[in-house]
Amino acid sequence: MQRINKGFIISSTTLFKKNKLFYSALCNTQITHYNSSIINCSVNNREIDRNDKLPLSHLRVLDLSRVLAGPYCTQLLSDLGAEVIKIEPPNIGDDTRFWQPPSITVVNKENTMKENQSGYFQCTNRNKKSITVNLKSKNGQDIVKKLIEKSDIVIENFKVGSLEKFGLDYKTIKTIKPDIIYCSITGYGQNTSKSHLPGYDYVMQAKSGLMSITGGKETEPFKVGVAISDVMTGMYAAVSILTKVIEKERKKQNSDEFNNNNNWIDLSLFDCSLAYLVNQASNFLQTGKSPKRIGNSHPNIVPYDLIKCKDGFIVIAVGNDNQFKRFISVITKDNVSSFPDIENYLTNKERVQRREKLMKQIEDITSKEFEKEQLIFALDEEGIPCGPVNSVEEALNDSQTVERNMIWKYKQRDDLNDIKVVGNPIKFLNEEKEELDLSQFSQPPPLLSQHTEQVLKEIVGASDEDITTWRREGTI
Repeated sequence: MQRINKGFIISSTTLFKKNKLFYSALCNTQITHYNSSIINCSVNNREIDRNDKLPLSHLRVLDLSRVLAGPYCTQLLSDLGAEVIKIEPPNIGDDTRFWQPPSITVVNKENTMKENQSGYFQCTNRNKKSITVNLKSKNGQDIVKKLIEKSDIVIENFKVGSLEKFGLDYKTIKTIKPDIIYCSITGYGQNTSKSHLPGYDYVMQAKSGLMSITGGKETEPFKVGVAISDVMTGMYAAVSILTKVIEKERKKQNSDEFNNNNNWIDLSLFDCSLAYLVNQASNFLQTGKSPKRIGNSHPNIVPYDLIKCKDGFIVIAVGNDNQFKRFISVITKDNVSSFPDIENYLTNKERVQRREKLMKQIEDITSKEFEKEQLIFALDEEGIPCGPVNSVEEALNDSQTVERNMIWKYKQRDDLNDIKVVGNPIKFLNEEKEELDLSQFSQPPPLLSQHTEQVLKEIVGASDEDITTWRREGTI
């Protein structure tokens, strides 16, 4: 996608004159580039019509999930065009709204609502409509059921059996909406001896074995720096939901009914955590030996590690024998024969067997001969995978982050900080490599109950009198 020089505003007609699809999609949009690291989207109509412009714009998702795994899934669906209605408890909302500091003050476009919104909540809730409904009340349950009648997908992460008392479990919902796609995320699945237990990412990282292989040889076990079990479960949820969407649409084309008995997606945080053990799990299944913590090293590939330079560390990922020869050529400055015992390291198997000795010989050279940037430049020239160990700040300010438009910003009024989030990495291109930029359709994370009246009137068909009554009795 074309980028715009600092300080300029360019109309969508000019920007996408070569591509009718992009022009029609963005005909009401202006794009401004205020600085070197942020692409800002200024939309004339803030509630921009997403119909027919994004691939999932024909889907409506009712999101009963909280915290991370479920919201991560529904944010991905909403980025791709699905209408996501987030159901939250009145006056409380999603737990992560209050996981702060940090937080920033957020207002709605009419300046009638205001809240301190946490960074955690903002990372997984853009493009959603927030409505508050008391699921313990009969009227609240009826409201949700009416929404389900007009939805395609339901996602929830309540403890097993909890929704039965509200009449919102899959068995009950299927009688209301036979072709509903229903996704449940729990700690241990619907039908195991541990199904009654809660599911938390930290616990899953420990129980799945992930922590046992994370950290140095002499350190205590470490968790990953983000809630990776939740994130991966959210990804599996999105894949499984879209699989059912495709099946449903295929059967519709063939005039087949979709209301079969396996449209309930049962996802377990524990299962998903095991699934992403990938090669480490396979190593055990082949040998019967449990993998150990080896720090930044790779159990099956050498050198694939942190290496020391004169001014700090970089990482290298030498994935095959040919890359290894080129790597040695770089660090010996084309004098490969000078590398000690080079004939003992020509295959990966040999390098794995002699890991410690090889890594010491490599660092004896790199720690004396190369600064970080110098070595990275030389390795890049030879196509050897490598990189600096960035801080989060360095990564988010990296030129690659800017070029790929990976920071999305939502403009607020002048006396408030703008909302900034990491954007969706999916890029849709045409043959000219022009991008259908998802950020141009994006809306900021909602304030609590921001869309309650709108959704109840437009989808449920509620009157002003209904809404007043429901507010008075604590239903919404």
